[in-house]
Amino acid sequence: MQAPKIDPRSYEEIVAETEALVQELTPWQPSTEVDAGGMMIRIFGRFAEIVKERLNRVPEKSFLSFLNLIG
Repeated sequence: MQAPKIDPRSYEEIVAETEALVQELTPWQPSTEVDAGGMMIRIFGRFAEIVKERLNRVPEKSFLSFLNLIG
């Protein structure tokens, strides 16, 4: 049995969600060309994806640690 993922979103979903929140909360609007704001969102999306991948491995690592503890 495989442990459930803590965060199943993909990089594209993270970026789209972040862009939607930024548009809702600030006057910034994305343009057709990638500007500094768009690049910051994509950098944030990449770092969020890295953190998400590590978080998704936590249940498996915890289970392995438990098995190691009981022998």
